[in-house]
Order: sequence, then C-alpha cells, then structure tokens
Amino acid sequence: MLSKVTAIAAATALSTVLLPAAPAVAQEGVFVGGAGISAVGTRFGFAVFGGGERAEGFAMFRNAEEGVKERLGGVTCLEVVGNAAIFKIKDTGSAGGVHRQFFVRDNGPSGDGKPTDELSAYGVPSNDAPDKCDKPDDKIKGEVLESGDVVIKGE
Repeated sequence: MLSKVTAIAAATALSTVLLPAAPAVAQEGVFVGGAGISAVGTRFGFAVFGGGERAEGFAMFRNAEEGVKERLGGVTCLEVVGNAAIFKIKDTGSAGGVHRQFFVRDNGPSGDGKPTDELSAYGVPSNDAPDKCDKPDDKIKGEVLESGDVVIKGE
C-alpha cells in the first residue's frame, strides 16, 4: 500500500521527470495530480497543469490483471469544478492512438488514514474533440482508491 506521502512524492516525481514546465498560457494555479492503486488494482500516476484546452501533463495507468496492460500519454484537456476533475489523454500505450477521459475527485483526508479519493475511466474512448473535456458534476462517481491520493488545487 502506498502512503499519502509516497503518493504525493510519486506524483511530484512524475511531474518533474516527465513534464515540461507549465506553459505561460496555462491557467495559473490549477493542478491535478495523484498516484496510487485504484479499487480494481490499476496502478496510476498523473500530473496535470493548466485548464481547458491549454492543459499540459502526463498520465499512466497499468493493470495487467484486468487485461489493461497500459494506458499512458500526454494530457489534451482538463476541466475542474470544485473538488472534481476530468482530464483527457492521447493514449500512446498498449491500445494507443485513441483519446480517453478520466474522472478524479479529491475528497480530502479521511482522518483514519484510509483513502477517500475517487478515480475512474470516464466516457467512451474516441478521437472526437480531443481538446475538449466534459465538465465534472456531483452525479459522476468514481471508485474509491485502494491506496494513494488525488490532489486538486485551484479552479
């Protein structure tokens, strides 16, 4: 199991190694990042800066047990509403070439050390509107993480 400190450190390391500096045109103060293991055993790490069509970042998802070897790629858009976000990547992994959206929710610390944050693939993979993300709302639910953390800063 990943501790919260380990998850944040992993997301920071991912962003430092794999991402260029946030562009000057990105929305200042918007960051979505996370690392850990999802409820279905998917290991993940992502760091996204900016917002809308000007988002930049990188994400990786891997779960060999579920038949999903790897989903990874650069971020093409980000929408943040409150403590929820949807971002899209151009998947260059094992099923590469298609754009995929992911939903995350930062529910803050649980107080008992167990994860409360949510993550899920969202929508149907497609190449329609690769730089447009859906807006998150309270109706969208993700799976609570097995371990790790999701952080959403700014809006």
